[in-house]
Amino acid sequence: MIFRVFLLLFLSTEFSVLAHRILILSQIATYSHTNFIKPVVKGLVERGHFVTYWNGLLSENQATDFLNQTTNLRLLYSPEVHAISSGNIIDFSVRKKPNNFIFGLPKRMEKYCETIYRDPVFHQLMDSQEKYDLIILEAALNECSLPLVYKFDLPFIYIMGSMPLPWHLEAIGSPLAFDHYPQISSNYADEMNFWQRTYNTLSGIVAIYYWRWMVLPVIDRLAAEMLQIENLPTIEEIEKHYLNLLILNTNMGLNYQMATTPVVIQAGGINLGPAKPLPDDLETFVNGSGDAGCIIVSFGTYIKNSEIPDDVRRIFLSTFARLPQRILWKWEDDKKIGHRESIPSNVKLMSWLPQADLLGHPKMCLFITHGGVNSIQEAVYHNIPLIILPVLVDQPL
Repeated sequence: MIFRVFLLLFLSTEFSVLAHRILILSQIATYSHTNFIKPVVKGLVERGHFVTYWNGLLSENQATDFLNQTTNLRLLYSPEVHAISSGNIIDFSVRKKPNNFIFGLPKRMEKYCETIYRDPVFHQLMDSQEKYDLIILEAALNECSLPLVYKFDLPFIYIMGSMPLPWHLEAIGSPLAFDHYPQISSNYADEMNFWQRTYNTLSGIVAIYYWRWMVLPVIDRLAAEMLQIENLPTIEEIEKHYLNLLILNTNMGLNYQMATTPVVIQAGGINLGPAKPLPDDLETFVNGSGDAGCIIVSFGTYIKNSEIPDDVRRIFLSTFARLPQRILWKWEDDKKIGHRESIPSNVKLMSWLPQADLLGHPKMCLFITHGGVNSIQEAVYHNIPLIILPVLVDQPL
């Protein structure tokens, strides 16, 4: 009897004894990258780990979006960081000059870091006496948070919601594969001629040194001025000393491949799953398409759809008017789409779409998209054909 009691107590406590305290930081966030991180947060919480999660797009009362009634998930919320992440939108016209996005990174990072370094939640973490076992950091544009890694003196993991950026591969010591892996500033495939490989290699090297010499010094200067931490290493030094793993939202079946070290993990598809039922109004609209079916048009959450050039918008509208299918178009501001053109009766504008659930609906027959990683994965998962208009960064790839 005593043995049974002891065994029961042991089994009931073993799980919590093995639990770890994990800090996950994604202050500068996009909805697509957040959708990739959510399964990681949920998986850690379900396995009993104690997770503190700061996502710039989520407020404290959104904990139920992850799990119902949990005591081991704490969401941190800041109105200022929420405002800057919510406004983190790219104009559609950037597709004509993709390098403008790269060359605009110093000013963009300056704005992000100033906001974070002034934020009470950031200073609460800096002054905290809490103990953590691991830090997971959203890799895209969140390098401002690396002083927290130094403060807690912990190994950290980069989690990237898209393809790897060359400076992240260089930081973790993984091969750069410039000879066959297309860089973000090129429109090449993985089979390149000599001159294309030369350009691809040079653009990759320029990107790394531009990041190292033009972007990181901005963060170093602001960290030194605003945080005033004695003997604070540079961001590059913190990254190279504490970075232990790089998790990518890529998949061997969909993305161009390259040789990597074992510390680079491809986890693309962890956010995929069966479609959930649609809201009643959407279900009625989609089912009303009959045998013709329904088309989704969405350029993601990071691109301002309402700034699509007039000529492109007119082509879309005139083409949709001639189609038998019904069209669901993600459009932020229906006041900007008219410009004297009438919206066809088969087109429904919505500021937000449950994209993954719509793609899983049997009436869906086509997806017109910017080609973001999540969009392609969801379309392939649900076997939906694609028309892609790439805009920036990973989308041409």
